Amino acid sequence: NGGQSGATALRMADDAAVSDDRPQSFATGYSTNPSLAAAIEEATTAALASLPPASNMQYEIDLAMVVASSLYEEPSTIVPTLVKVVEASSGLYGYGGVRHLVGGTAGGVIGSRSLASNPGAAANSGTTEGEAQKECIPIEAEATPAVSVTLALLPDVEVKTFHVSKNDVPEFDGELTRMENAAEGWKREVG
Repeated sequence: NGGQSGATALRMADDAAVSDDRPQSFATGYSTNPSLAAAIEEATTAALASLPPASNMQYEIDLAMVVASSLYEEPSTIVPTLVKVVEASSGLYGYGGVRHLVGGTAGGVIGSRSLASNPGAAANSGTTEGEAQKECIPIEAEATPAVSVTLALLPDVEVKTFHVSKNDVPEFDGELTRMENAAEGWKREVG
């Protein structure tokens, strides 16, 4: 790749190699909005705002990880809503899409909010405003609607997604003797 150490060469429309020197970065957004569409929008926007802005190219988010409360109706709207939010915000943040998306529903959702979004907590923790933007407050919601969205920029990383249905999950009945068989089942299913 032309002697570029640690950089990925991207092919542009004119086939000219461009150096991708983005840092690896993760950002999380969280929402407890009772509307699934609004919660996805709020969580995705918060995560986008925490990522470094794209520079002179319309980068795609390399990986989006979404966990939504199983209390929401119509979970089939999660993926199209998240993609729509990322694409609609491309003028503001510079990310034009999502390359890979993984996720699921759960009874409890874990996320975080930056101290910067909670000024009282930042002041009480003795942190400066700059430090507050880097520090997060962990949040957990059980038995209440919530969405957590984590977006990742992963240059020089190959991501492979796959689908696991409930019928693919090896059963574990609590017996230690079956734990090895369950582990082998997982290896067989997900690699």
